[in-house]
Amino acid sequence: MTKRSIIIYSLLLLPFVTFSQFYHPALRDLTAFSLDRNVVIRWTMNAGSTCFGTGILRSSDNVNFTEIGSIGGVCGSTEVPVSYTFVDSFSLNNQKAYYKLSLGLLGESLHVFITNIVLENNMAIAKPNPFSRYTTIQFSETIVDEANLIIYGIDGRKIMETKVSNTNEYIYDHLAYFYNYNNHIIFIARRPDGQIISTGLFVQVQ
Repeated sequence: MTKRSIIIYSLLLLPFVTFSQFYHPALRDLTAFSLDRNVVIRWTMNAGSTCFGTGILRSSDNVNFTEIGSIGGVCGSTEVPVSYTFVDSFSLNNQKAYYKLSLGLLGESLHVFITNIVLENNMAIAKPNPFSRYTTIQFSETIVDEANLIIYGIDGRKIMETKVSNTNEYIYDHLAYFYNYNNHIIFIARRPDGQIISTGLFVQVQ
């Protein structure tokens, strides 16, 4: 293929590649991120794209969406890109949440998703949960000094114990302890003086 042919072929592909990066033809971008225990949704409408009213939709399963907020009036501009921000103050914590926009007659955008991690008191989480081989235990605080991480089966039998330090997470590989298979696993991280740092529960599937 000649150099000239390659350039023409690339130009023919460009509109499709660029369009596939958009969440909607009227949108320049759509993002979601965590901030101060909330989820912030930001998007920018391209110049020349307008609609009347924008709905912010949320779902826990990417199937059933509910409108959690709206921005009234004319959205977008015929002349310049316009950016918007919406704060979900009642976000779905410690689970995946899907967000998309309803742009009036322009239809709906594709979704973005985020897991907003909010750890209360000594609570910790495991990601993924349930899991089959690996899961990452995320503690409620960074363990600076050395602590003992103890994992029990739901029947109270100790599966493993290890020391952790200078980290806020631990990767658990169940194959190393498969002979002690338990469906429900309880983990406790405590300092040498007995003070509990984090506790949690996760599900192991065969």
